[in-house]
Amino acid sequence: SMAEKYVPDQTAAVESSINAAQTAYNNGDYSGALTAAKALPGQITDLATAAKAKKDELTKQWDDLSSSLPPILSKVSAKVSQLASAHKLPTADKDNYDSAKTLWDSATSAFSSGDIPTAVKDGSSVKEKLLALAQALHIKVS
Repeated sequence: SMAEKYVPDQTAAVESSINAAQTAYNNGDYSGALTAAKALPGQITDLATAAKAKKDELTKQWDDLSSSLPPILSKVSAKVSQLASAHKLPTADKDNYDSAKTLWDSATSAFSSGDIPTAVKDGSSVKEKLLALAQALHIKVS
């Protein structure tokens, strides 16, 4: 569910409340079941609001990443190609570049399939890798 994806702790708390109401009812504690059940509409409304807010926040983070990373990737890519053709590219830098590029492809794919939390997590890792590479290869990116 969307709530599980964006606010798993809050989702678990609502599920726990539902289970508590069900258990009380199954045990014949009808007033306990009613008390537990009365809290559910508010919890569920809060859950939906929190999930939407988290999705919006992550979508904004993704929008920032997807606009800021391609130019950096492009500059790093050009420098990597230049150094590689001159046989002056350290293996570690090539591995880091390949890893960043693969992870960026994976992040954009995650976003396309609706997995925004993974896209943002991977995209943020790509940004760190690219900025470190840019520094190592003396590329001005800002």
